[in-house]
Amino acid sequence: MPGVVAIRRNAGWLTISALIGGGLNFLYALGLTWLLPVRDYAAFAGTQALLVVCGTAAAASAPWMLSQRLARNPPPAARRDAISFAVFLTLAQGLLAALLVGALAAAIGHGSLLLAAVAASAAFSIFAATTSAGYLQGRQRFARLAVLLAGEVGVKVVSGVLLVLAGAGVAGVVAGIALGAVAVTLAAAPPMLRDLEAGVRWLRDRGLWRLLLGLSGVQVGVVVLCNLDLVLGSLLARDSAGFAGYQVAVVLSRVPFYLASSLSVAVFTGLVSRKSRTSAAMGPMVGILIASTIVVGVSVATLPLPVARVFLPHSYPSTVESLVPYTAPAGALAALTNLGTTFFQAEGRFSAACMALAVGILALSVGGVAGLSLLGVRGLAYAALGAQLLTAILLLGLAVRYWGLAVLPRPWPLAASVAALPLFVLRPLPAVWAAYSCVLCLAVGWQTLFRRHDAGDDQALPQGGRSPRVYLLTVGPISPPWNGADTNLGRALVNAEIGVSFTFLGQLGDTTRLAPEHRRIELSFATGIPTPREQLRILGRIAVEHGDYELVHMIATFGRSRLREELLWALPLIRNHPLVVTCPNGDYLPQGLLGRAREVVTVSAHTEQRLRGLGLERVRRIAPGVDLKTFRPQPAAEAQRRLGLEPRPYLLFAGHHDPGGGLDAALRLTGELRADFPGLGLLTAMRSRPGREHARERERARALAADLGLEAGSVFDLGPFADIPRALQACRAVLFQPLRVGRKMDLPMVLLEALAFGRPIIVSPVDALPELADGSPAVTVCEPGDRAALEAAGRLLDSEAAFDQGSAAARRLAECRYSATAMADAYSQLYAQVLGREAAASAARELAEAVG
Repeated sequence: MPGVVAIRRNAGWLTISALIGGGLNFLYALGLTWLLPVRDYAAFAGTQALLVVCGTAAAASAPWMLSQRLARNPPPAARRDAISFAVFLTLAQGLLAALLVGALAAAIGHGSLLLAAVAASAAFSIFAATTSAGYLQGRQRFARLAVLLAGEVGVKVVSGVLLVLAGAGVAGVVAGIALGAVAVTLAAAPPMLRDLEAGVRWLRDRGLWRLLLGLSGVQVGVVVLCNLDLVLGSLLARDSAGFAGYQVAVVLSRVPFYLASSLSVAVFTGLVSRKSRTSAAMGPMVGILIASTIVVGVSVATLPLPVARVFLPHSYPSTVESLVPYTAPAGALAALTNLGTTFFQAEGRFSAACMALAVGILALSVGGVAGLSLLGVRGLAYAALGAQLLTAILLLGLAVRYWGLAVLPRPWPLAASVAALPLFVLRPLPAVWAAYSCVLCLAVGWQTLFRRHDAGDDQALPQGGRSPRVYLLTVGPISPPWNGADTNLGRALVNAEIGVSFTFLGQLGDTTRLAPEHRRIELSFATGIPTPREQLRILGRIAVEHGDYELVHMIATFGRSRLREELLWALPLIRNHPLVVTCPNGDYLPQGLLGRAREVVTVSAHTEQRLRGLGLERVRRIAPGVDLKTFRPQPAAEAQRRLGLEPRPYLLFAGHHDPGGGLDAALRLTGELRADFPGLGLLTAMRSRPGREHARERERARALAADLGLEAGSVFDLGPFADIPRALQACRAVLFQPLRVGRKMDLPMVLLEALAFGRPIIVSPVDALPELADGSPAVTVCEPGDRAALEAAGRLLDSEAAFDQGSAAARRLAECRYSATAMADAYSQLYAQVLGREAAASAARELAEAVG
């Protein structure tokens, strides 16, 4: 179950485990107040605080480093080095922690050597257990990890209670903690220890040391930022009672932080194992956290006093109530920081995360001291909230810079805020409030962690035979009426069965049948040619694209705009993924953008030579293709009837009202041919372009037709949205003799479709058009006004045998060169080669990192 959905579900099981463990710990702590004398409970609380610090330190070093290496499935030698490094680091840290905790526990226990020995054993066991858990995390055994973590608390509680009842006192409680950690180690460590290797080769692995320092630096920074306010308060607060209330409020407000910790474990492993990318995972994960935090935060903020008095001493509730409005959002922001730094750790951007954390710590240090001096405990609350907000903003800003707007959460978590509003109304009814709060927390937790919100969530790298995901980026929508070269090439790829899952832009409301593995992103377009406003809408949609793709394939005819080129490259979707660019036209070639692409594809040898002349090496030519099953020879009579035409011979010109675009040559040739074939008609399918020049050219063409004696009944304008397939069937031949191809595809699609329909074509010898010729009657290449065009068209109109011969030759040429199936197969091979190179490069980087 790869991708974001897997991360969510893994986080869900870890959260359930944490809730079970937290509930047991809470009941255990309450039970110990009855089982232990006051003096012994104070010794237990002090020793437990030491062990909590040990757990935090242990989790911030070896486990995450080990899980990162194992999740990437390294070579055996690198795996053994990582495990050996983690084990020996754990031994060193565990022994040091045991000595320190043992000494401090002896002081807390008034010289009790038994408590010191048990506390030292517990400290060492905690380090061993966290590294063992890190091994399971790296091997992605999350269900087993969740069971073990809940089981650890169970063993601790049962053994601790039994030992206390047996008369062991505080030492028995601490021994229970040690036994719980030992249980995790015994269950998880044996497979890990089988890969343990003697020797110190791992000491020379600089990659492991860099990884350890980076991960430890970030996690220590998170711990410091989240606890510095409590440290400052304990040292500087003059109002002890008020600060005690602040501590309780902070504890209640930190519930989202533990959810973020569960999410972080699953997110980190999912990202470093390449099952998902940050650009795809961060938005949904932050959304999950926000949705859950809203419910928990509102529950804490509206906590009724009668409910608070159930588990708080009588002197606390009023103080807690006054501080929760500040500690609750601070706790939510701390959770966001905890989760946010995970993405930076997974991507290896340790310095950026540490910088943001350092700014937050500095702000909290200065603000906390000033706040305590001026406003007391409330000033400390203000400073903590401000520092957490500043840090979260910095992290999100850096995330947008690195991975784009897709990292921002979708608006659906705001629904949780609506569902939480009744808690304010139900506050005077404590029993109803408690029931609704519990149901709401469970419902939101289930919805966010175990239900699927978005079809794009489960988008991951291909594993185990899954088809690669390709974002097919075209200028216009891949939808009817199929007016552009990019959309027609895109249609051929989407319709082909080449084992690729395409995501592409389509017209809103398009009902064209689509294979289930593909995804159409629907936008509204006025025509097949996007207006400037629609182009901005396309850029905006791409900018927030959150899907996880292996490849981006751009099919575009480029204009002379350096700004647009830089804007395209700035899009995270393009910048952060391997890019393949198909250039249907060689009129303008943006060398900077094409130079960054993994592969550049042309449709003609003409443009291929130009690109190689610019110094580009990874260039290949793939001939464009048409669907030979759809475009096949048909009698002209039926098509003429459906177009409302009289049954007579026609020629076809399809293009634009561009200067030198070929319409003039078609009109003149038709005028000359009508001397011998007075019933001849010319069909024109003229696509619109915005601007006055287009209108002027249209009027000039009408004047030229009148000058040539082509009355209204001889030239038939089929309009900008002409049914091109029927127009091709209705004609005898297609004329296209421009002075330059301009921004049309080097080998215009209408000419390829004409060949597939068995209609010969007459073209001019400009740009790539001569490449169409194969020496058969299918293609005539000559200058506009040349006698050869008149003779070729005359033969096709005069002789059925000549037309049949030309038609058969045209069909053979299309089958030989311009099959959509052959084109799709060529792109399938290209995708495989590019992805293969990417995989090899990634493996090489990981190997280099593994060996230092």
